[in-house]
This record gives sequence, structure tokens and C-alpha cells, in this order.
Amino acid sequence: MHGTTKSLVTAGIAAALLLAASAPLLAQQKSSPLPDGYPSKPIRMIVSAIPGAGSDILARIVSKALGEKIDRSLVVDNRGGANGVPAMNEIVRAAPDGHTIMTAGNLLILNGVLKKVPYDIRKTLEPVAQMSSQPYLLLVVPSLPISNLKELVQYAKSHPRGLSYASSGLGAVNHLAMELLTSRTGIELVHVPYKGNAQAYGDLLTERIHLIYGAGASSTPHIKSGKLRAIAISGGRRATAFPDLPTVAESGVSGYDVTNSYSLYVPAGVTGPIVAWLNREVNEIVNSVEVKGKLATEGADPGVPRDPAALKDAFIKEYATWENFLSTSKIKLTD
Repeated sequence: MHGTTKSLVTAGIAAALLLAASAPLLAQQKSSPLPDGYPSKPIRMIVSAIPGAGSDILARIVSKALGEKIDRSLVVDNRGGANGVPAMNEIVRAAPDGHTIMTAGNLLILNGVLKKVPYDIRKTLEPVAQMSSQPYLLLVVPSLPISNLKELVQYAKSHPRGLSYASSGLGAVNHLAMELLTSRTGIELVHVPYKGNAQAYGDLLTERIHLIYGAGASSTPHIKSGKLRAIAISGGRRATAFPDLPTVAESGVSGYDVTNSYSLYVPAGVTGPIVAWLNREVNEIVNSVEVKGKLATEGADPGVPRDPAALKDAFIKEYATWENFLSTSKIKLTD
């Protein structure tokens, strides 16, 4: 069996096991009353990831639990690839009746800021609920005399452009997160983009590259083996899976907060009662004990429950943050 096929099969089995384990307890949760006449037909959940991906597994757990609450199955429609643009285009074309919903990560906002789609996502999409929040771990190779962010800044300033960092591609969240860090600390690093973090880790572990913002699940084995050292976490709060790891903000960069969050979206124009119902139900599902445990194994936390208005405010602010940063920076976003 080829490696790619084998990994997809393994991921699919893992997804099935997670779904099976989650079903009994999630089914016991009580649903709030449904809006009048909703749903009147099957609900389709568009997922901006391939089957078996971490975000796909979470989306399927949520879709299964939602289906049990309305006593009808949701149809999961994977539209992975092309940085999530196909999924975005599909949801924007959908009727605003609440029967087409979408899960996507922060790359959706960057796609909007970078004009990778021909519409203003602030006007065409409505965030409904935050499903998860996964900060990045700031990782360094162990041969460097760096054990915290302050030491990284000191070392980088005494060795201008002497350190290189990897990302999963130009304009990726972990690329822009590092660029935001360098601009806030005044250090100069060399960016080496890869087609994905898997390829980047190969060079990192052989110390051809020195730094990366990595996800918790893929980084943990290397941290435990001593092959990589975690010195800070990118989110605004410490992660449940890494309680002793300080945030970048705690380490001296006030206000710094970058996470890879997955949220549920609908087309603009869906009625308030439907949005409010989806918001309540998804918040309850992802903050259940069993889903929290599943997220913790991936180094992630459930989304903080917020009503749709607060979520939209956060959405608009994050868009503005990246728009302002990219308009004033000299970041190279093309090959």
C-alpha cells in the first residue's frame, strides 16, 4: 500500500473511532428548541479539509452531534485543497437559509485579506461558533543556546539573519505569525517556505532550519524526544495540553495572539434564530467533556463560547489586524 493511501486509510479509521467513541455521550445532551420550520431539508456541512484531517475529524464529530439533535443526518461535503478557497466559494453561492454551513480555519480570513477570493468575506460570510482554538508552539533546535523568547530575541539580534525559520507556505498562518513576531521584536530571520509542515520538520530535525511555529500534535513527539525545544506558545492564553509553556505575550510581546482556530460559518443573510440555535448547540458540543478530551490530544482547546455578535466583532478585528499588518509590512507573499 502506498504511503499516502495508507495514511489516509489510517486517518479514516482514526476518525471513525473518534466518532464512535463520541456518539453515546453526545447523544445524551439536550437540544434547545429548533427555530420554526428549521430544518426543512437535509443540512450540508462543507469542510475545507480532506477526509481524515484533524479539522475534518472535529467537523464530523460536530456534524454527528448536530444530526442527533435534529433527528436527521447532516451531509458532510469535503472541499479540501487550494487553501480553502473552493469551500469558501461553495458556501458563498449557497442559499442563506441555514441548510448549508461550513467549517474553516483562520486561513479563511487571510484568503479574504490577501484578495484570493473576489468578494468581501466580512459581508458575505457570518461566523456562527468557534469550534476549536489551536495555538502554535514556537520551536527551536536544541543546539541553540535558547530556552525562552527573551534569549531568542537576544541571540537573533546578535546574529542578524543568522537564524532561519520554516513555514508551511507563503501566506500560511504560521508564516505570518512568525513575521508578526519578528516585526514586534525587531529581529531579522530568514524565511524558508515549504509545501507543508511535514517536509519542514525533516529539515528542522537535521538542523538545516532553526525555528518553526508548529502544531501541538505534530510537535509533541519531537519535544518529548529532545529533538526540538518549545519556548513559547502563540495564543493569548496558555494551552491545556502545555500548561507550563508561557505565551508570547507573557514572554514580553504585549498583545500578541495568533491561533489556528476552526469555526462554523453560514452565508450572510441567514436569520437570527437559526444562527443563534447553531451557536448554542455547537458551543455546547465542543465544550462537552468528551470533545474537550479529544481536542487536548491534538494540543487544542474548545472555542470560547461567544454569541454571534461577539464572534462577528472578533472576526472583523482579526481581519483588520492582518490587513493593517500586511499593508505596512514588506513581507514577500509570492514566489
